[in-house]
Amino acid sequence: VSDLVDGLIQLMENNHVGPFNLGNRGEFTMLELAQVVKGTIDSSARIEFKENTTDDPHRRKPDITKA
Repeated sequence: VSDLVDGLIQLMENNHVGPFNLGNRGEFTMLELAQVVKGTIDSSARIEFKENTTDDPHRRKPDITKA
């Protein structure tokens, strides 16, 4: 988390214009992310499954070379 915060601070303090991905080289499914969040903030929470939209990417792996 601290590296993401550092990246956000650096982004706010410079004059970069345009898209900028901050992320992780590893790939995680949305279910894996939801399970981590659930375990961190509220273990009694329910994870809801919804249909993907047609434009939803099947894989999320941002290009973080600018980070």
